[in-house]
Amino acid sequence: MSAENLTTIPWACHSEPVGNAIKDHLFSLKDSRYDPLVGVALCALRNILSKNGKLSASTAVIALTDSGCRSHVKRVTDGIIESRPRQAFFARGGANMLASYASIALESHGPCFSMSGGADALRFALDVSLQMIRSNTCEQILLIAADYEQTDMHAMVLLLDGSNQEYLEKLRVQNDSGTANPSSILRNLMKFNIDTVK
Repeated sequence: MSAENLTTIPWACHSEPVGNAIKDHLFSLKDSRYDPLVGVALCALRNILSKNGKLSASTAVIALTDSGCRSHVKRVTDGIIESRPRQAFFARGGANMLASYASIALESHGPCFSMSGGADALRFALDVSLQMIRSNTCEQILLIAADYEQTDMHAMVLLLDGSNQEYLEKLRVQNDSGTANPSSILRNLMKFNIDTVK
């Protein structure tokens, strides 16, 4: 699929080196005990809002990750090794943390859910998005894909609605990226050079 076919889908991204604690996303959150990957996703969310303005209160949030939120997963495993259960950290260790913090930041009352996995999870999320748009379940959907990749954390956000349904369908059908993570798949499909964003 060429980049021209996807130009009607609003998108934004953000990248940071692993180890950075990201707090400059500009959202006012009472609870900031999130994984750095969530901070990167919130920065990408800030970027798409700066381009597209305020979203509908019924905006749905779908978050995807293949790697999960590593620092919180590590706290859970350390707790197990030290025989100190850390259930609160377990709840913050996966894709659900990406979806819930984004939904809270937006003050959205639309559907909010998450998926873990690679290309198959992305394919399923695109299919669900298309069905939600066709059935008028919500006006807009934010599809957030965030992953750790070697020394960097990357997040990609797509804003989907009825106006880009045709391109969403093409994106869903042409997603044959094997085992790559959702964030890198979307960045490659959108023909974006992540190194230009800081």
